[in-house]
Amino acid sequence: MQTQEKVLSIVASLVKDVPALALDTQINDLNISSMQAVMIVSEIESTFNIALPMQEFYVRECIQDLVQFVEEAA
Repeated sequence: MQTQEKVLSIVASLVKDVPALALDTQINDLNISSMQAVMIVSEIESTFNIALPMQEFYVRECIQDLVQFVEEAA
C-alpha cells in the first residue's frame, strides 16, 4: 500500500463523520477533537516509524501535505 493510501486509511479509520476523504481534504474541515488528532498522529508515527510533532500535524493544510511530510520523514 502506498503512503498516501495508508495515511488516508488511518485518518478515515479515526474520523468517522467525513463522507468523502480525499488527498485535498482540508485538515481544518475534518472537525477532529484533540484526542482524535493525537490518535491520528500516534498511528502515523507507529505505522511509518517516524516522529510527527503535533504542531507539524496542525500546520498541514490538507491530507496531501501530511502525506508529503510523512514521505520526507520516512
